[in-house]
Amino acid sequence: MKVDVTFMRMLRAPAGEALRLPEGWTVETNVRPDVAGYRLLQDKVGRPYCWWMRQAASDRDLAHLLEQAPISIAVLKHGQAIRGFYELNLSNPQDINLSYFGLFPEAIGHGVGRAFLDQAVRHAWSLGPLCVRVNTCTADHPALYRFTGRWGSNLSAQWKKCGMCRTGSVLSFRRNFWSELLRSGQKCG
Repeated sequence: MKVDVTFMRMLRAPAGEALRLPEGWTVETNVRPDVAGYRLLQDKVGRPYCWWMRQAASDRDLAHLLEQAPISIAVLKHGQAIRGFYELNLSNPQDINLSYFGLFPEAIGHGVGRAFLDQAVRHAWSLGPLCVRVNTCTADHPALYRFTGRWGSNLSAQWKKCGMCRTGSVLSFRRNFWSELLRSGQKCG
């Protein structure tokens, strides 16, 4: 499988009014799921799109992440049922990364994706960063790949990686990307 990964950064908050979720849909922010709940979120959203990093982590490592890491998790709900989530990496408050975003399969096609992504981005900007970053790839849902490309965000880098969706190849790719990005000195602003 060939996967093209695009790393983007937004240098300005979205203009205009926030997109509204359809009636009956809400977003709950600052959620701290337990390990089993977090694995469920990752699996329900990420399995079709080759998300593996958090699934490969031990329960101990995930528990540490959920208790200690500077992250903010929000869930999308339809009524009381969770139908998606996003995670913001807040380790650098001036450079927030939308680490994970997605809908459960049963939520796709109900007109909530764009408004949910808009809320995730606005949540990140409400924390006062200089930029917000997101990466997406051709293994992600096609609508997300198309939508993030229209953000008016600045492209940080685009890398192409060929290979199977395996732990080794993706891990190696990510390690190489971040090494190259650090060498280039690219920063927000």
